[in-house]
Amino acid sequence: MPPCVAPLSSVQLETGDDKTVSKEELGKGRQQVSDSRSRLLKLKTERDLDVSAVRVTGDERESQRRSKEEEERQVTAPMRHLKLTFLT
Repeated sequence: MPPCVAPLSSVQLETGDDKTVSKEELGKGRQQVSDSRSRLLKLKTERDLDVSAVRVTGDERESQRRSKEEEERQVTAPMRHLKLTFLT
């Protein structure tokens, strides 16, 4: 190995504020980033599922409302005809 290259186990990185970071610390940082990304993905998925559930519930309510409205319209339509017949 050339004298200017340090073994990987003793790598020290300089950060701009006179601190050094070992390979182990860098590995921990990468693991934290990976963990954070996984957590964000999980939260996003859960949020999407929650939003979908709210939409489905709202759509179901609207569908029921329209069905009820149509039933009422069909029930009252013959009655209107009868009322008009009696009035004439």
